[in-house]
Amino acid sequence: MASPQDKKALLQVVEGSGTLYQNGDQTLTAYYKPKPVAFKDSISHPINVSWIIPPWINALLQEDMSVPNRLLLVPFAQCEAEAMQQTEVAEDAIARAKRTYPNWRPRGNLGLSSCPGKKVRLDGPVNGRAKIVRDLDMDFDRLHKLGFTRVVCCLFDEELELLGSPFPKYLEAANRHGVDVVRIPMVEGSTPYSFSEMDRVLDKMDEATRKGHNVLAHCRGGVGRAAVVACCWLLRLRYFKDHREVIDWVRAQRSPKAIETREQAQFVAGFELWTQGGEEKVYSRAYEAEIQRRINFSEADMAKAREDAATKNTRGHRADSPRQRHAQSYQQPHQHQQHYQQQHYQQYQQQNQHQQHQQHQQHQQQQQQQQQQQYHPLRSNNGE
Repeated sequence: MASPQDKKALLQVVEGSGTLYQNGDQTLTAYYKPKPVAFKDSISHPINVSWIIPPWINALLQEDMSVPNRLLLVPFAQCEAEAMQQTEVAEDAIARAKRTYPNWRPRGNLGLSSCPGKKVRLDGPVNGRAKIVRDLDMDFDRLHKLGFTRVVCCLFDEELELLGSPFPKYLEAANRHGVDVVRIPMVEGSTPYSFSEMDRVLDKMDEATRKGHNVLAHCRGGVGRAAVVACCWLLRLRYFKDHREVIDWVRAQRSPKAIETREQAQFVAGFELWTQGGEEKVYSRAYEAEIQRRINFSEADMAKAREDAATKNTRGHRADSPRQRHAQSYQQPHQHQQHYQQQHYQQYQQQNQHQQHQQHQQHQQQQQQQQQQQYHPLRSNNGE
């Protein structure tokens, strides 16, 4: 058996694997994980960008410029070519495109990432997750080198400040590295206020990608709200025909957790109809009004939610922590949604009671008429 010294050594070893004790048939082998990193910054962990369209596929999509709806990405999702073959295919596609179209330029791509300059868990690791201390200038410098000239920010000013990237400093750092900022703020787990607002942002994204520039969309972690932007972008370009396929694609490219809530999935499904015409677009306009009634809340309500979050500590966290303040502000749209559902249910009950009352009166009148005809069979309808 292993001695206490061997067991103590097993606990102290932090990386690698090997045999700590061996005596005949008795062998004690250690398998252990590396020691967790104390913190992550822009040097040790450069900002991670997930390309929504893999670069080699993006090159293929530029080749046939005459296809009105371009090429669907679904067949490419099942492609199992090796990395070297993919690179060769992309280079051949680019060469043929340049020969066919002298003024051809590759279309820009879309990337997803977490918030540049994000700073969280500054008091130390939480549940084994290291604290993150990123630098705005270093993150935007890396994004500029990757070809990003436009950033779609899905965060409110208050959340940017809580993440250690106040919007004035955020905007200054972006402009310093030649990056434009487009904003479409959303509450965590929620969606834009309307399809038309998403269309406005997609116009600016399309303006950049047509010039061959890449666009980055980010929220806090680049998984929920930014994924909504990515799904709508793919649907508008007609790379997919169905919202379920586009959600699966974005999850495969970014994270299995992308599109975190049912509300976000419903918004993507509604935007699929929004991109179409005829009856589908009429339905999607009605659905847009439904979304506005559910999630559109005033600035005064948001200010009150932030004030409550700063003074209350209902979940055991610090009152000024990002988790606590964000949780309080996130509850606000759902309170409006519950209020709307209660009003709708009350109206339904009133209408139902009114209909039942009318039916009851009609039934009584029919019974009275039948009784009169039974007792006076010779009396006509005029009462003569």
